[in-house]
Amino acid sequence: MCRFSTCQDWAWGRLTADPEGVHYISHQVDKGGPRLVVSPDIAPWIQYSTIAPGDKYTRR
Repeated sequence: MCRFSTCQDWAWGRLTADPEGVHYISHQVDKGGPRLVVSPDIAPWIQYSTIAPGDKYTRR
């Protein structure tokens, strides 16, 4: 079990939501906001997602 870093093929993601309330995971963890660990099934796909314009989790 990996506790503070991700295990092989797992990745850190950042939760994002657009103004309409659609939630998804972005790879942009350097922008602040809620982070979560993403499983190997999902990890490759978050590379195509960026933080939503008007993201409600952006630190102001």
